[in-house]
Amino acid sequence: MELQLIRRYYPEGTRGVLLCKKQRVCYTIEQPWVNNQSSLSCIPEGRYCLRRRCATRSQWSLHVENVRSRGWILIQALQDHQQLADGIIVPVSLMLGRVRGIMSGAAMRKLLAVVTHALDNNQPVYFTIKTKQR
Repeated sequence: MELQLIRRYYPEGTRGVLLCKKQRVCYTIEQPWVNNQSSLSCIPEGRYCLRRRCATRSQWSLHVENVRSRGWILIQALQDHQQLADGIIVPVSLMLGRVRGIMSGAAMRKLLAVVTHALDNNQPVYFTIKTKQR
């Protein structure tokens, strides 16, 4: 399975749209690009493999594997009032500005529904991040 994250970069953060077979699954928000600096930056563009990971007893996330110079990068839902954190790509259902979104839990559930069949059958799920072309 192949997913694509098409990004736009802003000083205050990074906005994206996550696609599966050219259909939007959700939007994403991340920290701004700061040369892949840990705790400050979104991750570099490239192709990564995703694995399911239990973030809490009842909440699943997706682990983005083999990110250069970084560890434990997750795609994970946040509460609407939580701040972006290091190593987190936040799925959201609705954008409220350039890098602010809401309904993260619903977006995460939708994303998991898209990838669950492949992951349950031990099929790889790849995730390619690239810049939106003008």
